[in-house]
Amino acid sequence: MEILNAEHDNRSSSYKSVHTKLKSAGCTNISSQVHKRVNMLICNKSAVLQCTQRVRKAIKFGVDIINVEWLHQCLETGKRVDYTPFLLTELAATAAARHNNQQDKGGSDKKKDSNDEDIVVDPDAGW
Repeated sequence: MEILNAEHDNRSSSYKSVHTKLKSAGCTNISSQVHKRVNMLICNKSAVLQCTQRVRKAIKFGVDIINVEWLHQCLETGKRVDYTPFLLTELAATAAARHNNQQDKGGSDKKKDSNDEDIVVDPDAGW
């Protein structure tokens, strides 16, 4: 089974720490990318609300999106618990619809920070 981890959380859920926890729990197929062989996306709620690229791809491929708290619960109990109460798929669909609406409007809902400056690209910058 391939499992994907994404984003951060305040309970030590950076990609690296979750990857380590998954390996210690016996998971052997961990991917940093979403593709059709991924069974689940483990991420936090903020990644879903921000509709990250991984979340959008998980929706596209029909991958279950699960809150990282599920992994913490599994580790605390020492066994694999049912992930149904930790599903974030419906929230992700709502966030994706909102994201698509913003894209259709040209992103006009996004506020420009007063400190933002226009970026001028120097052709001699070297990259």
